[in-house]
Amino acid sequence: MEQILEQILLELRELKDGQKRLEQRMERLDQRMDGLEQRMGGLEQRMDGLEQRMDGLEQRMDGLEQRMDGLEQRMDGLEQRMDGLEQRMDGLEQRMDGLEQRMGILEEGQQEIKEGLVRVEESQPKDILAMLERIDRSLENKGFELYALNKRVFKVEAEIERLSRQ
Repeated sequence: MEQILEQILLELRELKDGQKRLEQRMERLDQRMDGLEQRMGGLEQRMDGLEQRMDGLEQRMDGLEQRMDGLEQRMDGLEQRMDGLEQRMDGLEQRMDGLEQRMGILEEGQQEIKEGLVRVEESQPKDILAMLERIDRSLENKGFELYALNKRVFKVEAEIERLSRQ
C-alpha cells in the first residue's frame, strides 16, 4: 500500500507540477491578453481618429459639393446670358442684313438718278435747240401772219385815207 500511496503522491506531484505549468501558461496568456487588449485599445483610438478624420473629410467634401453646385448654377446663368446675347446678335445681324439690302436699293436708285441726270444733261441742249427751232418756226409763221395783217391794215388805211379825201 505504501507503493500505491507513493504512486498517488507521485501522480499528485505531477498533477501539481502540471497545474503550476498550466497556471504559468494561464498567466502568460493573461499577459498576452492584456497586451492584446492594450493593442486593441490603441487600435480603437486610431479608429476613432480615423473616423474623426473621415468626418472632417466628409464635411469638406460636402462643402466642395456645395461650392460645385454654386459654380454650376453660375455657369447655367452665364450660359443663359450667352444664349440671350447670341439671340440679340442674331437679331442685329438680321437688322444689318435688312439695312444692307435697303442700302443696296438706295444705291441702285441713286445710280438710276445719276444716269437719268446724265441723260437729261446730255439731251438738254438738244431739247433747248429743238424748242428754239420750234419758236423760230412759230415766229416765222407769225411773221407771215403779221405781214399779211399789216398788208390788210395798210389797205384799210389807204382806203380810209382815200375816202376821207373825197
